[in-house]
Amino acid sequence: MFESDSISQIDIQAGTIIMLFPGERHRYKPDIHTGWDEYWIGMQGEIVDKLVQNGFFRPESPCRYIGFNEKVLDILTYIIEQTKHENPGYQPDISGAALHLLGNCHAKTRQDAVKFDVKNPIINKALLLFRSNTNEDFSPEAAADQLQVGYSWFRKVFKAHTGLSPGHYFTELKIERAKGLLDDPTLPIKWIASDLRFESYYYFCRLFKKRTGMTPVEYRKRANNSNGFARNDKNLS
Repeated sequence: MFESDSISQIDIQAGTIIMLFPGERHRYKPDIHTGWDEYWIGMQGEIVDKLVQNGFFRPESPCRYIGFNEKVLDILTYIIEQTKHENPGYQPDISGAALHLLGNCHAKTRQDAVKFDVKNPIINKALLLFRSNTNEDFSPEAAADQLQVGYSWFRKVFKAHTGLSPGHYFTELKIERAKGLLDDPTLPIKWIASDLRFESYYYFCRLFKKRTGMTPVEYRKRANNSNGFARNDKNLS
C-alpha cells in the first residue's frame, strides 16, 4: 500500500512506479507475505522540473502503472548493477540511464502503450517473478505455487503466451543476465555462476556455450576486446 498528503491509501500492484516529492509526507509498506526489495533513484534538475511543471509528475498521482516492460526493467537492472560495483565513471553513466528510464516511463504512460492484460494477469505476474528472481533459488514450480495455480496449467498457458516453457524462459533470462555480468572483467566467472544460482560452474559453462555458441571465457574476451580491454581471463574463471 501507499499513501501521502495528496492521496489516501491505495493498493500497489506489481509493475507500478512510485514517485516521491520533496516536502510531501508519505508512507508505504509491502504485503507482509511477500515483502519487496527497495531501490531508489533520486533526481533533480531542469528535465525533472519541466516534467513536474507540465503535470506529468504530480503529487496527486504518484503511482504510475507501467506493467511488465522489458526495456524499463533492463534499464533499472543496469542502474542497480552499476551502482553496486561503482566502477570508474559510473555516476555520469547511471545519470544518463536514469533519464533514459524516465523517458521510457513517460512514453509508456503518455501513449498508453502498456496495459494490464486482463486475459493473462497470471502470466504478467509470472514474468515479473522470473525477472526479479534470476539470482535466487527459484523455479517455475515455485512461481506456480506463489501464483496459486497448478503447474501443468501454468506451463501450458505460459508457453502459449510466450512461446517458451517457464523453465526455458527462466534459463534464457539467466543467460542474458550472465552476459551483462561478463561484460565486467572484474567479476570472476565462478562468482557469476554462483550468483545466478546455477547448479555448478561447469554446468553454467556448458549451458552458456549451448545457448550462445561460446564459453563464458570466450564471450568475455570478445566483449572486452570490443570495449578496448586487453587482459588475461585465466584468473577470473
